Amino acid sequence: MLKWLLLFLTPLYLHALEISFQAGKENFNKFTLLHVKANDPFICEPQTDDFNNITKVICAFSKKPNQSLKPLNDDFFNVISEVKKGTFFLIVTPIHKMKLLPDVVNVASEDTFFQSKVRLSKSWVMVGYKEKFTLLADKKNSDKNLNLPITFPKYEPLYVGSLDIAGNPVHIRQAGDVSGYLKAKKSFENKDYAGTVQVVDDIIKSFPDSIFMSELLYYKIKALSKLKKYDEVTSLSKVYLRNYASDENVPEVLSLTAMGYSQEHQNSDADYFYDRLFSEHGDSVFSKKGLIYKGDQLLEAGSSAKGLEYYQRALDETNDIDTAATASQKIAKYYLSGTSAKKAQNYVDKILQADPAYFLKERDDSLKFASALADKGMFSEASKISQILLAPITKKDANYEQLLKNSGVWLAKTADKAEAMKLLNRYIKEFPHGTFIDEVKTTKDSLFFDVNDGNVTANMANYDKLIKNYKNDSIGQKALYKKAQLLLQGQKYIEVLALKTPLKALDKKIYPNVNDIINQAASALIKLKLKDGKCTEVVSISSEYNIKLASDFDDDLYNCYMKIPQLTLAKNMAAVNINTKTLTQKIKWMYRYANVSFQTGEYSNTIKMGNDVITLIGRDKKSPYIDIYRILFDAYQRLGDDNKMIAMMTKIVDTFGENFKDIERYVQMMGLATRMKDDNIIITYGEKVMSLQKKTSTYTQSPYAEFTTYQAYMNKGNTTKAMEILFSLDKRALSKEQRARQKYLLGSLLQKKGKNSEAKAQFKKSIEANKASPWAKLAADAMKL
Repeated sequence: MLKWLLLFLTPLYLHALEISFQAGKENFNKFTLLHVKANDPFICEPQTDDFNNITKVICAFSKKPNQSLKPLNDDFFNVISEVKKGTFFLIVTPIHKMKLLPDVVNVASEDTFFQSKVRLSKSWVMVGYKEKFTLLADKKNSDKNLNLPITFPKYEPLYVGSLDIAGNPVHIRQAGDVSGYLKAKKSFENKDYAGTVQVVDDIIKSFPDSIFMSELLYYKIKALSKLKKYDEVTSLSKVYLRNYASDENVPEVLSLTAMGYSQEHQNSDADYFYDRLFSEHGDSVFSKKGLIYKGDQLLEAGSSAKGLEYYQRALDETNDIDTAATASQKIAKYYLSGTSAKKAQNYVDKILQADPAYFLKERDDSLKFASALADKGMFSEASKISQILLAPITKKDANYEQLLKNSGVWLAKTADKAEAMKLLNRYIKEFPHGTFIDEVKTTKDSLFFDVNDGNVTANMANYDKLIKNYKNDSIGQKALYKKAQLLLQGQKYIEVLALKTPLKALDKKIYPNVNDIINQAASALIKLKLKDGKCTEVVSISSEYNIKLASDFDDDLYNCYMKIPQLTLAKNMAAVNINTKTLTQKIKWMYRYANVSFQTGEYSNTIKMGNDVITLIGRDKKSPYIDIYRILFDAYQRLGDDNKMIAMMTKIVDTFGENFKDIERYVQMMGLATRMKDDNIIITYGEKVMSLQKKTSTYTQSPYAEFTTYQAYMNKGNTTKAMEILFSLDKRALSKEQRARQKYLLGSLLQKKGKNSEAKAQFKKSIEANKASPWAKLAADAMKL
């Protein structure tokens, strides 16, 4: 069995830790050796699945490197690191399969050999491979076998380094073909095909036994094919196929060889390689590409129908998007050259939809293909291909001007006039004296009439140009009228209204609906402003153009009027809608009328309409207009009707319970009760105020509520409650004057209870709060008693 080994070393050194990847091939199967070394022994433990396959290896180190380790990966391993609780971990995950081996025997320097089963080692090797790795084939040994070291004291240790394909040692100097191979690969990827051939030839000359020989020949064959040197392709491929029959690139080489013979008109030789490709590698993507090459051969030989079948087979059988695109274009070209040109359109559309970048691969061919499509009337597809070719290039490119012209001129012959106008204008701007300027300008002028009802920017530019050039002429007037229509259709309402003065100057007999255009724009603009909540603009536009919207917009208008506010407009709208016959609507507008009347100071109207609302909603506490009780209370308060305030407050409490929205109304009730000298009412609403403030941690009514309620409790002889309220003010932020008052009242109350020492302490705090306060002076006098 022929085996050959390729090693390519990529080391990473992190002070005491060394990590290296060695890529190679064993019997044409790729593998990677991941070598991990450290100065101190460390443990590497494998984790396996139910089938005893290693799914992860975790290595733990007693010391962590001085620099961080970024994630590493290749075709077989992903390596990451973690630090947990001071321990450095290296985590290796295989992409396919792997084996883990401790590296404890150096065959180059030691004369003792043994099978090792250690957990700690300074060096571990992990082998990554796909299916099998015969160099490390598993052998089941009996548990009774002995594992004894074997020593060869009289002989040098047996050690063989890396070998090339011929079995010769790989010397250090031969590493030069590695860089050469990579250079050849890069040249091909950069489409420097002549350079690729030269690099390969130089490497083979310097390293005739290079272990990269199969890859070097492979890239040279591909480069020669791109250079259309088909005789050299067929000659070199024989060498390759003879020496590397099992290489993974054989299907591609077979396809290129067959195509080379076809291009050399040696069809029998070509058929031999096509047969090999289809029979031996039928599932390969290059087998499907071979179908396309075979189709080319048949078309060249005059068997066009048969060639079409091969193209269609390639399209139907492949899963590769590039192959599908190539087959589609081949079929499209077949139909373009015949009498069924329209059939080509479907295949071109498939490429444009699935892989538009395909046309960038062979730019010259794609340019000709686009022209052929345009010649057959497929202007949309032709323009799209032209725009694809145009996108990545600059004006320095020789084809830039033609591609830009083609893109616009061809697109102008489709329904996409707006985009065509952009491309034509772009050409005129970039090439005002260009080769195709006359054709472009002629095409652009023709679009003016084609897009007369469109909403395109280019059309506007044409209208503006006509308005400017024919200001006092019928052409300019018509352009102005058409522009206004187009702006209205495009919902450019502000721009329509900006034309109000010149539009009104137009001849009414020729343009009788000018006012309709202006009013439609104004109405539509008001609706947009309503939707956006721009109420000031709503009122302004409505007033300027005397616009009255349909009743469907009355709710939005009322809310806008209240927001600005424009209370008179809001009240007038409510007054109009009160007479509606729909009960729910009637109640809504009556409530609104009462509300706006209150805000305009018409409290009598508020009370009259508000009581009617209460009559209609009854005792429905879920009514959206139940807030009318609050509005009525406020109206009675403004009028100073204490009895009505008490009655309405009873309904408010019954309806809403203890509610923070009503806290100021509770305070007003306390003021009313103070005037009436009714301590019961003061205590009732004072307690509500203090309770709500405590729940919400909001003390906007302090210390008024506390002092007033305190006095009411004192009047009723409830000194305990009164003292509790005064003490609660310790937690409140008070002014110096208020604090002096609170502390004096506390001291006075404590003195009455015979707690003189506590009273004295409170009097002292009153004085400390504000010596100049009358309360402090009272406290000082009290301390003398």
